[in-house]
Amino acid sequence: MSRRAPSFLRTAGAIALAGAVLLGGEACGAKTPLLIGTIATCTPAATRTCVGPEECLGVEECVTDGSTWGECVCEVDVAPVCFDSSFGAQGSPISLHFIVDRSGSMVDFWTPTIDALSTFFSDSSSAGLSVALDFFPPIDASEECEPETYASPDVGFGTLNAQSGPGDPHEEALQQFLIRVGLPQGGTPMFPAYEGAVQVATERSDNAGGGELVVIVLVTDGEPSGCDSTNSKILLLQFVEDVAGGPPPIRTFTIGLQGVDEALIEALAERGNGDAFFVGRGDVSQQLITSFESIRRRLSCDFQLVGVPNDFDESVDVTFTLEGSDEALPFDPSCAFGGWTLDDTTTPPSLSLCESACERVKLAEQGTLRIVVGCDE
Repeated sequence: MSRRAPSFLRTAGAIALAGAVLLGGEACGAKTPLLIGTIATCTPAATRTCVGPEECLGVEECVTDGSTWGECVCEVDVAPVCFDSSFGAQGSPISLHFIVDRSGSMVDFWTPTIDALSTFFSDSSSAGLSVALDFFPPIDASEECEPETYASPDVGFGTLNAQSGPGDPHEEALQQFLIRVGLPQGGTPMFPAYEGAVQVATERSDNAGGGELVVIVLVTDGEPSGCDSTNSKILLLQFVEDVAGGPPPIRTFTIGLQGVDEALIEALAERGNGDAFFVGRGDVSQQLITSFESIRRRLSCDFQLVGVPNDFDESVDVTFTLEGSDEALPFDPSCAFGGWTLDDTTTPPSLSLCESACERVKLAEQGTLRIVVGCDE
């Protein structure tokens, strides 16, 4: 799925060498050169977007000596703020729905796959994640080709806490199921399993009020096989793309073990607005754990702009505050300056920090990230 900036950014000026983005944008009704990102904390005469006393998106200017920002000024024709949220180091809540292939070809990878899932669920770094788990084909006598079979996962969504074992009831439920899941067998009903998983993920997103990042994580060594003609690559790819756009947007991350159709795994992740990972014949368990951790880390710096329409054409301001010092992060589609990217093809749109900015925010446990978006009335 393509990622693009809104039109006011797509038509903006160049990114300066200092790491700033200077563009001509409309801030609260006035055509004003608007500096929305800079490496310096406060450069004299620089401007940035701000929220004014009437909840409009205005402009404030750095004072002459660079010591502080001036008063937030809103013009007559104000652009109302349609999103204004602050986030700590943990970012937005994350829900991961793991759907794991247990067809006969997975036998060589089965023990390390179960071990990797067990380790990830018990890892203290997974605390705060909401996790669901399902296997396909199912372990009981249910109809493996029916999406409704997978609409009730083996373990439903629940939140992991910082304790391990009996101290974490949801982790205990996950671990107990991993013990009794049995050996892999049968075909690969990937499309019905995914369709059922989307029902589960959509319900989770609706219950969370739309502010949660809900993701399907597909682990497989194969491709759709068995069932009828609907269990096909073409239909699966189209469906993954459709649900990624929302509403609500359900993203898909894929992990392919050796022997998988790599082109399919990459295409599913691309259309699902996620990432693809591949596991070789070495330490399969550790490679899987690393993939799970990469997904968790990537999502921790993604933010859904709930309430922002897809056709908004106003200002976006991203500010990182640490120990009283504000730093405006730049729009940075190539991630060359440690800023952020925007995807307005989903409903709602989403904003992602580039990797270097993400690491800085995560390391600064006391820091705060504020995102402000102005929209047309």
